[in-house]
Amino acid sequence: MGIVLQECNEYLSSLDLRMMKPNGRILQSTALAAEPAYQQVLQSSLPLLVDKYNSQPMGIAKKITLDVILELLKVAKTFYHMTQDSALVTHKDALVTLLFEALTSESHALCCAGITGLVVLVTLKGMITDNQVIILVEHLTKQALNSKDMIVRQESTTALAYLSSKFPAVIKAKLLPAVQSYLKTECVAMEQEKDGNTEYSSGCHGYAMETLSTVCTEESVVRDIIPVILQHGKNLAEINDVSDAMKSKGLRTYKCLLSVVQGTIKHNVVQPEYYSELVIPDLLHLSIKPVLQGRETNLMLESDILEIFSSIFRTIVCQMQSESTEKCLQSIVELFLDGKLPNSLNNYKVDSFLPLEVESPWQQTQLVSLLMPCLCAVKRDVCISQFSILMQKLQTLACRSNHKRTNIAAAKCLAGLINKMKEGEELDLLMQNLMSTIWSCISNEECQENHWSSLITWIWVTRALVLRSLPVSQEFVKKIISIFSNDSVGKVAADGFYILIADSDDVMTSQMHADIKLMYKQRFFLQTLPQLLNGFQSSLPGHKHHYLSALSHLLQWIPKQVLMSEVPNLMPLLIQSLSQDQASLLLSTLQTLYSLIFDASEAIIRQVTSLVPNFLRLVKFESSMKVRIEAIKCLGAMTTLPHHVVYVYKSKVIKSLSSSLDDHKRFVRAAAVTCRNEWFLLGAS
Repeated sequence: MGIVLQECNEYLSSLDLRMMKPNGRILQSTALAAEPAYQQVLQSSLPLLVDKYNSQPMGIAKKITLDVILELLKVAKTFYHMTQDSALVTHKDALVTLLFEALTSESHALCCAGITGLVVLVTLKGMITDNQVIILVEHLTKQALNSKDMIVRQESTTALAYLSSKFPAVIKAKLLPAVQSYLKTECVAMEQEKDGNTEYSSGCHGYAMETLSTVCTEESVVRDIIPVILQHGKNLAEINDVSDAMKSKGLRTYKCLLSVVQGTIKHNVVQPEYYSELVIPDLLHLSIKPVLQGRETNLMLESDILEIFSSIFRTIVCQMQSESTEKCLQSIVELFLDGKLPNSLNNYKVDSFLPLEVESPWQQTQLVSLLMPCLCAVKRDVCISQFSILMQKLQTLACRSNHKRTNIAAAKCLAGLINKMKEGEELDLLMQNLMSTIWSCISNEECQENHWSSLITWIWVTRALVLRSLPVSQEFVKKIISIFSNDSVGKVAADGFYILIADSDDVMTSQMHADIKLMYKQRFFLQTLPQLLNGFQSSLPGHKHHYLSALSHLLQWIPKQVLMSEVPNLMPLLIQSLSQDQASLLLSTLQTLYSLIFDASEAIIRQVTSLVPNFLRLVKFESSMKVRIEAIKCLGAMTTLPHHVVYVYKSKVIKSLSSSLDDHKRFVRAAAVTCRNEWFLLGAS
């Protein structure tokens, strides 16, 4: 032990920095052996390192010395609690002074190392006083808000998050006022810029929001931070500016709120009922107020902001208990259905807010996107008041509104409610009613202005039934397929298969307690594929591409095992799809064929004469880089087929790919190089 310490200390004292880190690691390993070894290493080496750090000029020498000190401090986390007469305590003052000096250094690397060391000392009881913790929080707050270096900001916010869990009172007393002052100053500056009195630079608004979301690790801190974020959102809305800079600040503010809500609920820091009493009413107030004021433009009317509000509501409601959910829903339903405004908006007319009426302005009707997560995220045993009236209003709004966002949100909301309805007479009657009302609107040529919205509603309702694998769902699917022959909405119907089969994240998910049957995708594919194949064969040439589009959407989302059994029937349609010019259809088809080359090579071998020419044509497809790359990947994969099948195409493929080597997209050039190499090597072994 003595020999190791003597030799290592000689290198630590040397002016040659090359051997410092290797010897530091030797000392660290030695100290980890046992508590006496740890004490001896620190007692012998720590004074040397502290003196060397203080004697070094600014630069790499200080950083290397500090790195060695940090390695020894990490060992202290293992043994520090084992003895009160620790070698670390002896040099406590010198260490703290050294690390605070590094924290305030202009060198970003030294600053990050200082943060790391001080956080380690905080974890060791008695190493840092309460006053020093306060000073540390103040310094870290300045770094998090003002530093231009991303790594320094990240290290600072991470350290503040840890300190928040250990010293919440200090965070509330020091960090929160600093952030509030910064946000208030920024709002004043933005107001002055809007009035033309000054030229305002955006500053570091995102840093402040990031800091607030990161330190929400303890309940009392969260309860103090949420009102700060909400108040800042109100201040932004009152400026009544919808410039790109303002939208960016609004998005950052509410993404911060969403991050806090998601993180604290996930880790059980705060119960969702707290948010339902504070956040939901406040955000509803913010989104309704500009509508009642008759404003046509406002930050709170922007679709991106409302989408974040919807995500916040969904996160809160899906985690709430049934009893508290019913109380929360009652006031929300009364607001949207009866126009019963909250007390904070009592000075407006009672009938001035009717968002579920088709005649209302779009600024009101689009707010159904906030009703959707509240109704569709509840547990299945929750009773929704005025359910039948709600269903009727949503159906009418979804089918007849001339505002697209309103149509989609109302259709999703209607479908989400249908998905959770109990099987029985009520559901059967509702399906019959939808069949007669919505479908009559779709098939009626005289009301073409509502064809799109009615079809979208039909598709979302069909998804609600498909998820449950109800027999009636196939009747709805057949109706959608029959629309493929319609020149005006045939493409919409075909693309609707993406909605039917793809995973959704905003409605009818397992997290939102939706009724989702096991293997519903496999069942839906096997039931629907024969209809698509028969329809493709019997349809007119101008409508065949709709069947191919619908099929391409199905193939993206079904398990590979199900696809393998249907490959012989699908190959003719897949080859036909390669002759289309729709990028999304081509991309889906190429991705499917790429996997089939490896998993169903026998079927591919029979179609090589058709596939290779199509791939060579698509490597020059100008409209989409992704299609070119996927076609090149498919050509490369063809080299895995038996030699006698593909060797005849070797020279043709290599020659055709030469143009791709000069493609204006770097990713295409890289893929072409790889593919040509594979063809060059064909038959070499």
